Amino acid sequence: ELRLVSSDEGRLRWTVGGYFKDDERIQNGTGFIISLPLIGLIDDQSLAYVRATAEAWAAFADVEYQLTDTLAVQAGIRHYDAKIDQLIRFETTSLIFGTVAGVEQPSAGSYSDTLPKIGLSWTPTDKLMLYAKYAEGFRDGGSNYR
Repeated sequence: ELRLVSSDEGRLRWTVGGYFKDDERIQNGTGFIISLPLIGLIDDQSLAYVRATAEAWAAFADVEYQLTDTLAVQAGIRHYDAKIDQLIRFETTSLIFGTVAGVEQPSAGSYSDTLPKIGLSWTPTDKLMLYAKYAEGFRDGGSNYR
């Protein structure tokens, strides 16, 4: 992540920046183990090998303008874009989870959004600040099976 921030002097303050991620993760033995001895099911498990890659980037900008000595308004915008790919290989058979050992399941997803932010702050004394802020956000989710 890279950020550029204005000085704290003057009525206008700003921040602009960008973010980039290129990530690869490998997980061995992920899964769940459930025991239901009353119905004869002991240690049913769904273990898997997961390889996931993700590329993401974002660009953002925030500005704050000091309207008076005690009142300021803020506005910002952020754009986010991501692509996720996964390959899941089931290594055990599970009756509960419906998996069969040796099956591979690829999945992929892409996410993109532009999100606003606005705010107002009032500082009537040196020890008290009241503010209201509206912002939207989201997280990219998992990928969908193909």
